[in-house]
Amino acid sequence: MAVASRLRTGLALATAPWLACHAPPSPAPATPENVVQILRTGDAIGVILPVAAGSALLSPCTRVRPQGIDAPWHPSARDVERFEAALPELVQHHKQCFGEDRSDNLRRYRRQYTGFWRGGERHLYVNFVPTRVVAREFADSWFLGPVGYCDGGHTYFGAEFNLEAGAFVAVEFDHDFSGSNGPCGSIRPG
Repeated sequence: MAVASRLRTGLALATAPWLACHAPPSPAPATPENVVQILRTGDAIGVILPVAAGSALLSPCTRVRPQGIDAPWHPSARDVERFEAALPELVQHHKQCFGEDRSDNLRRYRRQYTGFWRGGERHLYVNFVPTRVVAREFADSWFLGPVGYCDGGHTYFGAEFNLEAGAFVAVEFDHDFSGSNGPCGSIRPG
């Protein structure tokens, strides 16, 4: 113990001049792009993921992913509000795809929001995961990065929304182990 103490002290004294010249950089300041933002919009509870985590969200394993992404972009709470305001009409129009259990009960889903640029326009991408699954499996991590299951089936889905046009581009449902992704598979409203 005494030897280790002396070695640590000796090492500290020997390296102190080097540390003074080569101190580690201070952490990056907190900006909206690197801070998790949990929010409630009406009945919806979701998280705007930091840009790095959000970029990973754009590569789901068993649903069609957004194509032609130019660059990541960090959405605001106002962007999320626009998406959430448009969502009920989409679900009502495509009830056969969402099923009765989801069409009126989207509050049963946690959302993970991220954004990207395509062709000079901002797009919002949203991952929907059942709240019961988040509570059981991802309670400590759903707000840090993408969650869900590969082959989760049509109860997991993602939606892409063009903020410039104020319109949905696509809704993609996950495939299950058999390769099925529910009654619709995907919705392409435009």
